Amino acid sequence: ALTRINNQSLLNVTSAGLPSGTVLQTVTVDDNIRRDLTGILADTWYTDYTALNVSITPKSNNSKLLFFVDIKYGTTNDTYSTFWQIREGTTVMSELNGGTSNSHPCFDQSRSEAFNAAGIYQLHTASITGGEVANTSTSQRSFNFRYRCQGAGTLTINKEGYIGNQGSHSPSAQSRVTIMEIAG
Repeated sequence: ALTRINNQSLLNVTSAGLPSGTVLQTVTVDDNIRRDLTGILADTWYTDYTALNVSITPKSNNSKLLFFVDIKYGTTNDTYSTFWQIREGTTVMSELNGGTSNSHPCFDQSRSEAFNAAGIYQLHTASITGGEVANTSTSQRSFNFRYRCQGAGTLTINKEGYIGNQGSHSPSAQSRVTIMEIAG
């Protein structure tokens, strides 16, 4: 049998009264615009990939944030390695980027074959699946993404590495970031 809940009793429920593991909130940002990011200089961290900038204001100061990221991208065959990084403001997040002791802390790295024309037709995914960050504040937290290419090629977003439009057979994709706040 179902129990009817009195709406008035829900008014006094706070995140502090919920059991550990309860989802307190979810924030999602989507990007489905196809882009060609040209003018890349080799071995330089770039400004934010702003289409997926995301902020969350935690409801509890004793919670954790779970990150789910899927960035769909392509490269021209002269970009070589491509690195993706998540930051909180200007701080590299070691919890999600594999530490900061290596020279290129990142959550994803892919390598294209030099001068392999077929490589430009590949669609890559930079992803984080359930990456966990401790939260101890109810102040707003803002996160952004950056990329770095080893070579001076072109990075494409939400499509394969071919520059321009190939028509109806050219894949179109969607990038997404979701942050879930989980009660501690």
